Amino acid sequence: MDDVILTHGHDNHIGNAHLFPRATFHVAESEHRFRTSLTAAHTQFSYYAEEEEIGYLRERHRGGKLKPFRGRCSRAPGLDVLEVGRRTPGQAMVRLQTTAGPVRLHGHVG
Repeated sequence: MDDVILTHGHDNHIGNAHLFPRATFHVAESEHRFRTSLTAAHTQFSYYAEEEEIGYLRERHRGGKLKPFRGRCSRAPGLDVLEVGRRTPGQAMVRLQTTAGPVRLHGHVG
């Protein structure tokens, strides 16, 4: 797998990132900035992501294998990742154009 889209930084979304050692990860810049900040270490936020998982994303970023984006990123024709915020500072959704029309994939709804 070449690319992995992270909709947000909760452990149930980033916990298995290490299973894709060759992939480049794409995440909203505001989500990455928040998850690697001192604020995210506070109990009310750190409950949702393990330090080991965040550390792995830091390593990927230093190695050029984590690409933060602002607002929108296109990974392929008809595939857009949109930063929407809401549940987390940089929550993103995926919009895929199909022959039947657009399909939107959300990490969480609500």
